[in-house]
Amino acid sequence: MVCQPDSPRKWSHCHDRIVRTRSFTMKSTLIKAASIAAFTVLATGCASTSSVDEVRAIAEAAQRSADEAKQSAASAERTAADAKRTAEEAKRAADEANTKIDRAFKQSMQK
Repeated sequence: MVCQPDSPRKWSHCHDRIVRTRSFTMKSTLIKAASIAAFTVLATGCASTSSVDEVRAIAEAAQRSADEAKQSAASAERTAADAKRTAEEAKRAADEANTKIDRAFKQSMQK
């Protein structure tokens, strides 16, 4: 049946057919759009999860490196403190030796 505007009945039948066709097309388009949106959300969600896991792994590696650096710094600080104590003891011993030498020299000059 061809839609012709000369008969009101035919026109209304034509209108119903167009509405049904448009409705089907709109539903089909809506289903396609929803499918594409769902796929995009799932794909993005998976990529985001993967990215989060990757960032977490990088952060954990950085934390391990920072912990190792902290341990190395603490060890270096202990070594430096030991070296300072040794240097202070050496200076004290050298000062005592200089004092003894000065006294001995002065005594030898007085004789």
